[in-house]
Amino acid sequence: MAYTKDRQPEKLPPILGREFFQDKCNILRETLFPSPPQAPKPNWESYKPSAWNWSILTNSKLENAYLAKIKGKTPGPNFISQDIILQAYRAIPGVFYKLYSCLINLGYYPKCWK
Repeated sequence: MAYTKDRQPEKLPPILGREFFQDKCNILRETLFPSPPQAPKPNWESYKPSAWNWSILTNSKLENAYLAKIKGKTPGPNFISQDIILQAYRAIPGVFYKLYSCLINLGYYPKCWK
């Protein structure tokens, strides 16, 4: 029962010989959040960018992508759901195929689709 009784607050004991509150805060901050390790700078002289080798888009690949159900996806700010896009694809699959073929060949992804 002694631990349930009110006691007078005690001063915090000194941490590593420091008695001032700001010194204690600095020591705790340095201990809990150490500086990240330093890495050597990369050598870019031998770097050669590689080209993406995209496979050719086929109608069956595009259809499989549209028919795949993505669980937990909700409509974005434009309120267009996966079901609406699927119905649009079923109505005009040729347009979708031409659009995605061009985008993949150009290597472009519209910002508004991100």
